[in-house]
Amino acid sequence: MEPLNNAAYHEAGHAVAAMLLGFEISAIEALEQRPALIWRPAPNRAEEVCVVLGAGAAAEEMILNQAADLGGSISDEQEVMKRSCLPFVHFIKEAKKLLSDHRKPVLKLAKLIDERIDMAGFHPLTAPGAKLTPHAESATLVTKKELDEFSQSIEAESK
Repeated sequence: MEPLNNAAYHEAGHAVAAMLLGFEISAIEALEQRPALIWRPAPNRAEEVCVVLGAGAAAEEMILNQAADLGGSISDEQEVMKRSCLPFVHFIKEAKKLLSDHRKPVLKLAKLIDERIDMAGFHPLTAPGAKLTPHAESATLVTKKELDEFSQSIEAESK
């Protein structure tokens, strides 16, 4: 398999963790020069929200077999700090536990995100921790309908 953009693994990790924990996901979009999960974190589920936030870095570590570039996770870490006194690395470890039996769905969704990044005209820069350079203002990479179908397939595989 050809290596994908790290951002594709990262957002796939967020999305699969959010699905497994039952959060509502609206889409994966290309915003602010990078893919972004559009979801509704529930304020009364701070611990689970933090696990979803750690799942991007966790997916990168699991798939690439190396420590995630936490520079790409700064906004995730900042969101965790608003919700918990536990360190970000705690939630990366929890997310790895959650995603450990769901490596195939993470890979499948990452491949789709990567294909859509390319189709939308977004191209990764080569520098470590680089963001995407857009050739368009923004784009929906994966729709709510596609994510709902993907979530159903994960549930079916888990049974």
